[in-house]
Amino acid sequence: DSEDLPLNVSREILQKSKVLSIISKRLVRKALDMIGDIAKDEDKFARFSSNFGRYIKVGVIEDRDNKDALLKLATFTSTAEPKASGTTLPQYVDRMKEGQKQIYYVSAASKAAAASSPVIESLRKKGYEVLVALDQIDEIALQGVGKFGDFDVVDAAKENVDLGEQSDEEKAEVEEAKKSLEATCAAVKAALGDKVDKVEVSSRLTSSPSALVQPQWGMSPQMQRFMKAQAAATGDDLGGLGGMGGMAANLELNPAHAAVRKLKGLVAADANATSTRDYATLLYDVAAVSSGYELADPAAFAARVVTLMTGEAEEAAEEEPPAADAAAPADAVPSEAPAESSDGDSDGGEAVVPEVL
Repeated sequence: DSEDLPLNVSREILQKSKVLSIISKRLVRKALDMIGDIAKDEDKFARFSSNFGRYIKVGVIEDRDNKDALLKLATFTSTAEPKASGTTLPQYVDRMKEGQKQIYYVSAASKAAAASSPVIESLRKKGYEVLVALDQIDEIALQGVGKFGDFDVVDAAKENVDLGEQSDEEKAEVEEAKKSLEATCAAVKAALGDKVDKVEVSSRLTSSPSALVQPQWGMSPQMQRFMKAQAAATGDDLGGLGGMGGMAANLELNPAHAAVRKLKGLVAADANATSTRDYATLLYDVAAVSSGYELADPAAFAARVVTLMTGEAEEAAEEEPPAADAAAPADAVPSEAPAESSDGDSDGGEAVVPEVL
């Protein structure tokens, strides 16, 4: 109730009313204060976040005026936080390691999938915490943060991410690996074609052979699945987006991995061989699966894995030359024919007369 409200209560007039605008701002401020008081009690805030946390993130996306206040209350799943309620950005900043310059996040279907993602191997090795965007609301909210305090909020699955400082020795090793694998990267790019934007040596991988990372404006696998679901619901055709959301991903190779060293040997032997191209494609498929992408042709991937498991292609190649030598024409004349005896009783026995058929 307000004496300042106009008597004409049409929607257009009320939307432009300064009084309603002031009331709205005060209500939002009171709501934020109330949520702030709830946040002081860990158990109450955990229940509140479980029920209304999604709407706090929607406010981060839509309410630019109160974005900073809402960011302090929004909770996200984290690779380092065991609690199901997640962590807030202020809590994340308090736990940041010395020398960490950015706040990292990655999109994934689950916390376990994020923890095993190859794109955060280097961050995990350094002990850096990574936020997990479990659905499109989380991802859109984190994408729109830009900067929280003095730290940039960045997607760890994008190219050119600052993964922390490197020693001079590590930088020298990366440069040497780039020169050593230059021909290999070129051969893999030629084999994959438009599936990837570029192939390069990675400094983020420690145990996986390869990984797919998105360009600066690329679309995460989580967002790709969301868009496909939306398109299916509305009957739109997203075939033009392609397997990687309309923008080809980058394939990064781990120079220290045995699989990459084997690929280097195959390229040195014959870069255009079918086995070399299949091996490069299989390495790409492994990167896609481990990075959370959907394979465009699962049947072809399964066939390559079965071939690798059974070794049928290699065995066929090894058995082919002997098979060709053994296959002689049916009417071939023997090089040496048994000598016929001109004297039937020369050996003291009776001459054998061949039977005429």
